[in-house]
Amino acid sequence: EIVRVRSAGWVSELRVEFGQQVSAGQILAVLRNPELNSELAQARLSHDDAAAHCRYLRGQEDILALQQEEKKRHALAQRLAQLQGDVDDLVLLAPGDGTVISRNVAVQQGTYLEAGATLLAIGDEQRKQVLASVGQRQADNFRKSIGARVRLRTQGEFVSREIGLLHELEPGASSSI
Repeated sequence: EIVRVRSAGWVSELRVEFGQQVSAGQILAVLRNPELNSELAQARLSHDDAAAHCRYLRGQEDILALQQEEKKRHALAQRLAQLQGDVDDLVLLAPGDGTVISRNVAVQQGTYLEAGATLLAIGDEQRKQVLASVGQRQADNFRKSIGARVRLRTQGEFVSREIGLLHELEPGASSSI
């Protein structure tokens, strides 16, 4: 399984290495994003100011101004929750049990990764997946074989070996223009 960065930041801590066993929920890496932390702190202050202003307006019995300020406070609370989620996403957790199968994990230390960038991959012997490209003309034959056992012969092997079942076929192209 590919572990991708959800919030951009600098890789400040890498807590795993190639070949290491990991458990679901284990911290894999911690990213640092000072700008995001600063934005979160500013959002907290703005939200707190709006809440204090709402309390003041309740005492003034200015219903219209209070409604406007409550609306503003609600929008600030939503932004605050989003930013808090982004900051929480700076800690990357293992999505499941497995083994770190990315060989160059260590080179990520100190680098800046954009949201969506790949940090590493985790594999599990029990959850292997083989992706194959099949020509459009052969797609119907494969579609008929969904649920059947699959045999694979890799380069350099003379005998094919059973690797599992064909679970699905995801067409990636079209036969029409």
